Amino acid sequence: SCTITNSKQAHLIVNKTTVPAGDATVFSVHATGNGTISGSSTQNLSTTTPANYSVAPGTFTVTETVPSGWTQTNSTCSNVVVGAGLSPTCTITNTKLAAVGDFVWNDMNANGIQDAGEPGISGVTVKLLQGSTVIATTTTNSTGYYAFTNLVPGTYTEQFTIPSGFLASPQFKGTSTALDSNINSSGLTAAFTLA
Repeated sequence: SCTITNSKQAHLIVNKTTVPAGDATVFSVHATGNGTISGSSTQNLSTTTPANYSVAPGTFTVTETVPSGWTQTNSTCSNVVVGAGLSPTCTITNTKLAAVGDFVWNDMNANGIQDAGEPGISGVTVKLLQGSTVIATTTTNSTGYYAFTNLVPGTYTEQFTIPSGFLASPQFKGTSTALDSNINSSGLTAAFTLA
């Protein structure tokens, strides 16, 4: 005689949450485990379309390839136990990274406004801070521009080292926030939030 044992097929459902909510980016995930995975172990998912793995009972972990411009901030997809006939869910959360940057210029008429023809200043040290902690440091390029990228959303300030022979331009002059000076006399900006 012989015995045939059957296990009822199960599913592992992987949901995606993004910050900001509802982003349409498609993420690639890969499942591994001690149970058989029917079909591809690599699937795509988004906030509107979960990944749906058809699996034999077992314990599974789902990892993702994090796309550029994002960071993974939470996952409940490690060692998920999937019983026969069941469809447990897990969630991977990603946060879209932010950036900040601008232009350091020679305010030749000291009016606190970027006027046409006023040149950028290269080699200015800029520090990005959260509270009193320096998160990153950069210098302006040959035309006076700088940027900080791949930042987790939050509240920041920037500290500029004012070059020898220069003074800080008057702060918040004119009607355009794109053309005014944001630093105080010691080179520090007010706190700002990146979302």
